[in-house]
Amino acid sequence: MTIHAKQSELVAEGIHIDFRIGGSLFSPKMLRAVSDVSFTLKAGEALAIVGESGSGKSTVARALCRVHRPTSGDVVLDGENILSHPKWSRQRDLAQAVQMIFQDPFSSLNPVHTIRHHLLRPLRLHGKESRAETDARVHDILERVGLTPADRIAAKFPHELSGGQRQRVAIARALAVGARFILADEPTTALDVTIQAQILALLAQLKRERGMSMVLVTHDLGVVAGIADRVVVMYGGRIVECGAVKDILLAPQHPYTRALLASMPRIDEVGNAPLQAIGGQPPNPRRLPSGCAFHPRCALAADRCANERPALSTTAGRAVACHFPIRVDIHD
Repeated sequence: MTIHAKQSELVAEGIHIDFRIGGSLFSPKMLRAVSDVSFTLKAGEALAIVGESGSGKSTVARALCRVHRPTSGDVVLDGENILSHPKWSRQRDLAQAVQMIFQDPFSSLNPVHTIRHHLLRPLRLHGKESRAETDARVHDILERVGLTPADRIAAKFPHELSGGQRQRVAIARALAVGARFILADEPTTALDVTIQAQILALLAQLKRERGMSMVLVTHDLGVVAGIADRVVVMYGGRIVECGAVKDILLAPQHPYTRALLASMPRIDEVGNAPLQAIGGQPPNPRRLPSGCAFHPRCALAADRCANERPALSTTAGRAVACHFPIRVDIHD
């Protein structure tokens, strides 16, 4: 397959991802976690991938930096497939362009090394500055992500930092290698509300000032409004809706997207209105329902939904996989 991707674009095309869950060496038992996922992340754009736990959103993000290798499909960066092209054969070269920020940054930080070491190492691998120059850059990067006093922070070990500070270190490491793409997997889930807002504001600032492209993985549609340009909604390992953030938040077309929004607390609601929980449970990837995977939980489901999986159809920049999409004109 030939994919015509522009420079500074990250393209996922027809991604399928299987995991081995048992069987024998010659007859493995496989689980399909992601099916036929395609999207393009443009230069300077923030794309949010949202959905409940088990929807496949984190698996997709990890495929974009080859942490998970797709079973089939393509991931194209700067016009070349990172899964096969010699340009991206070394993980070091890919890491210089694409950096992952995990939900638990402590797991990606070596507990026996200082923060200075964590930042010096990528600077020395990817640069040719002197020791004094790299020390100065460490200081500058720490200050840029709000870790001050920089000298004191640089001398600390990961366990001596708070969760929010460790997440800032992870962002600083992406800056240290000059990454153009950040993949942030639930970067605020383990943080309190105030620190969540600070981390999201920092990511938005980097996007605005440095033109960084971002994939933000989250189960909370509420965190995407202030940073995302577009939203991909996943359910049961597939994309069920995709569009501009304003369109998705104000006029969701898929019943699942609407249910996600209805389950979010709103600060403009009067009194103690109960949240509208989504009925039922997310589907078991080992036993996905026939037809539309959401139909057992959908109030609008008909017989067709149980028997026929809807295709992802695109109209005027909006994509939705639903036999009975909800049409609302937000421009009226």
